[in-house]
Amino acid sequence: MSKNEPPCKDCADRTAGCHGTCSRYKDWHEQHVQKQREIRSKQEEENTFRAYKVGVAVQNRKRRAHGENRK
Repeated sequence: MSKNEPPCKDCADRTAGCHGTCSRYKDWHEQHVQKQREIRSKQEEENTFRAYKVGVAVQNRKRRAHGENRK
């Protein structure tokens, strides 16, 4: 996966504080934030599923340790 670099790199019009007025940067930043939200949402779903699987495994391990059968 390649880095999503901002358009500021090697920009001839770059000046101190230009992020507040640069339309190219604003567009890039909006897309970048949206991608980050999508990635975090997907990670949250995966983590929820992993936590469920771990919880089930722990319950089964405890059950087996106490000699209980599955209901």
